[in-house]
Amino acid sequence: MPTHFRALEQPGHANRKDEILRASISAFVALSKPNKRDCNQIEDLALPILQYATDQTKRFVCAALAENGHAPVNLVRKLCDEPVEICAPLLLLSPVMSPVDLVAIIGRKGKEHARIIARRSHLPNDVIEALALVDDPKVRARAAGAFDTS
Repeated sequence: MPTHFRALEQPGHANRKDEILRASISAFVALSKPNKRDCNQIEDLALPILQYATDQTKRFVCAALAENGHAPVNLVRKLCDEPVEICAPLLLLSPVMSPVDLVAIIGRKGKEHARIIARRSHLPNDVIEALALVDDPKVRARAAGAFDTS
């Protein structure tokens, strides 16, 4: 076991769960090509700890996983239920979020999350259609602009 993780076992270690979460996510994203076992392990470790993590640590996790094409989908989905101040990098960049996931987030979380999703560089038609239904002029304008191909 790496010495960093050994230090976390010491009694009285401040913010132990935050540090475990940060260290494990850092180790995961450092893997060049994580396998299914790696993804399952990080998900099994992170999901239960997430509820105890500080907003700062959740922001770190979202930023670290945002562009990771191997990030566990269930972990990313759980993080996307956080306020946009925390999960914006995932909403904007995550390649593991399917159009179905994005539409579900728009429906479940509303216009704050939709505003970030609308800023994605590529939006599939079903996501654009969901954005067009959001009660926000900026989001609707982005959806209308995405349909305009001229």
